[in-house]
Amino acid sequence: MALVDGSGFIDIFQIDAVSGALTPVSGSPWAMNDDTCGGAYPVDLLDLSGTYLYVADGVTSTLDGYSVEPATGTLAPVSGSPWQDTGGCQGIGGIDNPAAAYAPKSLAVDGTGKFLYALNEIPFDNIAIYAIGVNGALTYLTSTATYTACWGAVRTDPAGDYLYTGSCNVGQPPNVGAVEGYAINHATGNLTRLPTSPFTFPLPGRALIQDIAVTPWPKNSSR
Repeated sequence: MALVDGSGFIDIFQIDAVSGALTPVSGSPWAMNDDTCGGAYPVDLLDLSGTYLYVADGVTSTLDGYSVEPATGTLAPVSGSPWQDTGGCQGIGGIDNPAAAYAPKSLAVDGTGKFLYALNEIPFDNIAIYAIGVNGALTYLTSTATYTACWGAVRTDPAGDYLYTGSCNVGQPPNVGAVEGYAINHATGNLTRLPTSPFTFPLPGRALIQDIAVTPWPKNSSR
């Protein structure tokens, strides 16, 4: 298990298969060592099938990549890491403000494991698309237009064919929230907005979406 904290460290734990107890692996925690904007501030983690670990640093506006040693769980930086995302120091509102905006804020990967998606909050409000190389290195491809993604997270369905994120609520009436949905092109990584998107729901007070989770639908049940 991996976790990150606001002091710029990555902690790795081994989970006991019988008791569920956590034990720090040798070398944990790992410091991200980026003082460009007053210190690293990781806001999201993405584990690519236990082979690579990617970290969204929402203040320094970078993506960090680490290879994971399968036998020990230890980390080693991927060649070329960290990769610049939007540029400049982000974290509008302060790094400890729950309403702060980060770029990047959240990460997701498509079902083939070939493309990584990074949600960039204010002032970008978009999704950056990266190709994942055979060595785990990231190559920036493109970004969606402004106001195509806002707040919360980017998450895929269990098969990794569709991507969902918080809507920017452009044109939405008061007390209504929305989720944007996109189809993933597994050949290019490009995103195409679903014809039925955005998906609206009651949201009193126009509160902001904080996170998104996708749960596989139970088998042999009616929808």
